[in-house]
Amino acid sequence: MRTKKLSVVLLFYVLLNLACAPAKKDIVIQYFDAYNKHQPGVVNLLLSDNITFTAIESFTLRGKEELKNLAEYDSTLHTELVYSNLTEAGDTVICQVSENNDWLAALGITSIRYDYAKFVVRHKDIWDIIVKMNDQSINEISTKLQPVIDWASNNKPDVLNDVMPDGEFIYDKIAAEMWLQLLQEYNAATGSK
Repeated sequence: MRTKKLSVVLLFYVLLNLACAPAKKDIVIQYFDAYNKHQPGVVNLLLSDNITFTAIESFTLRGKEELKNLAEYDSTLHTELVYSNLTEAGDTVICQVSENNDWLAALGITSIRYDYAKFVVRHKDIWDIIVKMNDQSINEISTKLQPVIDWASNNKPDVLNDVMPDGEFIYDKIAAEMWLQLLQEYNAATGSK
């Protein structure tokens, strides 16, 4: 009899925990809300210590510190992420995303789209984020960015090296500020945008 009562209590406890645990979708929605409110510290609280962020065919960031730097970069650029078609399957939440920010606007791009963003959520933490930008957005960025890189190579090589050493983007607040200044100077010098 005592074992049966203990089993019932344990079952009740497990069910209560499951009922009180936020849905994985809700955690991802909290992530988007904090990102759009430009709260890198809040974004960081939603991430596991071993978080991995992968932009397919572009770059991978690992750990909370690198993701905090990315959130600060995007916060400085006033990034807005708009999600749609949010679905949950197992520990994965998948959606489509559009992004706009001051860096894109300075390039003359209204917004870019991601075919998908996948969030792996375990134990109330986001463990992996995988995004795939659509081909049209990749081409638009490449087309608009290459003249800026060419101009900066000749006119601001030190700044270009600071924001893109060895041709790789740096993601932090200082790099975001430097990019905005560089794009402002490029647009003024060339009449672009």
